[in-house]
Amino acid sequence: MRSNGKVPLILMRAILTAFCAFLVIGILIGVSAISGCGGGGTGTTGTNGGGGALSLYPSTANVGPGGTVQLQAQANFLNVDVTWSSDSGLVSPTGIGTATFTAPGSGVSTITATRIGASGSDTSAITVDPTAATVRGRVVDSNTIAGIGNAIVEFKNGNTIVATATTIPNGSFSAAVPTSATRFHIRSSSISSGFYKQYLYNSKRYTMLDSTCTAPLPALSVGANVLLVTNIVISPATGPPPPPPNGCP
Repeated sequence: MRSNGKVPLILMRAILTAFCAFLVIGILIGVSAISGCGGGGTGTTGTNGGGGALSLYPSTANVGPGGTVQLQAQANFLNVDVTWSSDSGLVSPTGIGTATFTAPGSGVSTITATRIGASGSDTSAITVDPTAATVRGRVVDSNTIAGIGNAIVEFKNGNTIVATATTIPNGSFSAAVPTSATRFHIRSSSISSGFYKQYLYNSKRYTMLDSTCTAPLPALSVGANVLLVTNIVISPATGPPPPPPNGCP
């Protein structure tokens, strides 16, 4: 039986149609698989996730008896869900990756933050000075009221530095301060060039460029847990310069 040339053409069209359908199905399956691929894990609140090593701030701090310390746990510069534990004193969670630690009357306390939903933990050592008061405060950006981390606060008796504290990422700090201290100052070298070297505290302005231009502390007593009257506010250099200092002694 001889072919009239039509049968091969019909077969070719059928094969081409089947191949096109197979190709379309393969593309759809591939797209679905790609869109369903994983991502970072989340904590119990579902508001944070991803990898990165866990860091607990502050890594160390000194406070007076019963003093309080703000704690902050971060990975990739974001607060993350953690569980808290301490071998002494009391840890009270206050939000995602944050807590308040209340120190005992003496000794060294080790606080541990352990990541929820991901691996990682870090510790903080809080030492109690039984002869000191605790001074607490916060250093913030004047525009956003966001904390300024790594700012160094100096506590002084006259022109003598008797204690220091370094702010954590949210701008908070706690320090064991001798009761002889009467003033405080922000160390100029600890503030980046993105800010003016001047700070506002309790409606008065102080320059960081003069180490004798210091702000007054509240009265201190042993075991007192003293919160500064207001935040310490620093203006970004992107705005107009602040007025001249008017609070220097």
